[in-house]
Formats: sequence, structure tokens, C-alpha cells
Amino acid sequence: MFLEYFAPIDDYRPVLLTYGTSPAEAGTLREVALRLAASGSGESAGAQIAELSGFQGIDDCSLLAEVSSVKLGVVPIDGSGLAFRCVLDTSCWQRVAGLLEPFAAARPILNPNGFQYLDESGPIDWIISGSRGW
Repeated sequence: MFLEYFAPIDDYRPVLLTYGTSPAEAGTLREVALRLAASGSGESAGAQIAELSGFQGIDDCSLLAEVSSVKLGVVPIDGSGLAFRCVLDTSCWQRVAGLLEPFAAARPILNPNGFQYLDESGPIDWIISGSRGW
């Protein structure tokens, strides 16, 4: 799967897009979300998404997924180019895991161009898609 940032255009918000057609890689991302949901906000837990097996950041785009009691959504990491953090509480990570389930299913997705907003709570929307479009 790929991780790519799209800057805001006109009235559209910026988007961090995770895309690809591999159910196994979507399953890996879902496992990360489930682990963060189960970790508890008192613990320090996180994962670098672009470093997961099968994932690649376009133009060195990266996403650090973290759990916290404070929900920030997807935010840029200051002074780091295309590096971002997604900071959500445990219930939000549980929701993200549920939204990823259809992409991780062993059966093919009926619409290969299907997409899902994973988080819209921060200044940058996080979307998963079967292709580079949404």
C-alpha cells in the first residue's frame, strides 16, 4: 500500500491517502489500529505506518499512528516535510479498525475504486482507497 499526501485545493481539505489493493496490507493496518485501541491511553504506543511490511511513502511521506487521551487527528510534524502524526483515543482507533475491515477481507472488494474516510477530526483527512483516487 502507498501513503501519499495531497495538499488542499480550492475549498477541499488536505488528504493523507492510503491506497492499494492488497487485503493483507490493509489487514496489517487494521491490526495496528486494533493494537492501539487495546493499548489504553495511559500507555505510550505507536507505529510508523510507512515502515510496515508492504507499505511505501510517496515522496518520503510518513504517518506515525499514536494513541492518546487527546484526539488530534492527522497533523503535520513540525519541520519535517511530509511527516504526519495521527493521534486518536482508543475508541477512535477501534472505529478505524472497523472501517478497515472491508479492505482487509480476503474476498475482492466489489468496487476496486471504493474508499473510506478513516479520520476527519484533525486538519488533514485520512482516507483509505483501493486506488489513487477517492
